[in-house]
Amino acid sequence: MKTAFRRHRLLFASIALGLSAFAVSYAAISSYVKSEPVVVAARDLEAFRKVAAGDVLIKEIPVKAVAPGYLKSLGDAIGRYTRSPVVKGQVLMLGHLIADKSEAGLSYDLPADGRAFFLPVPASRAMGGLVRPGERVDLISAARGSGNILDPRSEAFTLARGLLVLETVREATSGEFFGVAVLASPQECEAMAKCLENGNVYLSLVPRSAAAQVVGNAEVWPAK
Repeated sequence: MKTAFRRHRLLFASIALGLSAFAVSYAAISSYVKSEPVVVAARDLEAFRKVAAGDVLIKEIPVKAVAPGYLKSLGDAIGRYTRSPVVKGQVLMLGHLIADKSEAGLSYDLPADGRAFFLPVPASRAMGGLVRPGERVDLISAARGSGNILDPRSEAFTLARGLLVLETVREATSGEFFGVAVLASPQECEAMAKCLENGNVYLSLVPRSAAAQVVGNAEVWPAK
């Protein structure tokens, strides 16, 4: 046996070195050979779009090919919203999605031709702060500091009608009413900004029964 070992020791040494090299190589590449299910985009997705079942699929990818934080099941993605544009085939990570569209901000629900505008109106000029999101208001403008009621410039007039209240803004601790965010056209925003700089503005509440009649008929800088 010893004679055979001595005779073939070069062969045995080569085999040992080969096995060692194989073990080292296997340890190095095993993490690349091993795969995990990941969620990838099945099509291009726009930002702030709700992910549906047909928007994503499962694909096996080597573990070392993706960074930590990737999604492993379709349930982790479906029903959530994309934070930014996603391209077809992209591996979805936790940071790519948000749980609720409210995290996207008010701009998510704004129509393309609409703008959100904040009216810093105190409670005393906004129905005592009783205005609620989803209601509609008329915006009334009145000049500041004029004591002559016969002066046409001192007359109050309705600047805009049927503005949709998107949100009411209050101080987080005290609950003090700071104003409302309304949906308006760009032209209405310009007119409201001018009135806020040059006069006082008041909010009057539009009845729900009449709200449908004023939608789309907002009055901006009416002829006097």
